[in-house]
Amino acid sequence: MESIPEKDHFKLLEEKIGELIQRINTLKNEKESYLKTINEQKNQIAQLANEMNDLKDIKSKAKDRVTSILEKIDSLDI
Repeated sequence: MESIPEKDHFKLLEEKIGELIQRINTLKNEKESYLKTINEQKNQIAQLANEMNDLKDIKSKAKDRVTSILEKIDSLDI
C-alpha cells in the first residue's frame, strides 16, 4: 500500500478548506440575496395591502352614496 506523504495530506486539507471557504462565501451571498428579495416582497405586500384597504374604503363610500341616491329617488313618490 502506497502512503501519501505528509506534505500531500496538508496540501489536500488546504485545498478542501479553500473549497469550503468558497462555498461558505457563496452561501452567504445567496442568503443576502434571498433576504433582500424577501424584504422587497414584504414591502410590496404591505403596499398592496394598503392599496386594497384604500379601495375597500372607496367602494364602501360609493356604495353609501348610491344607497343615499336610491333612497332620495324612492322618496319622490313619482
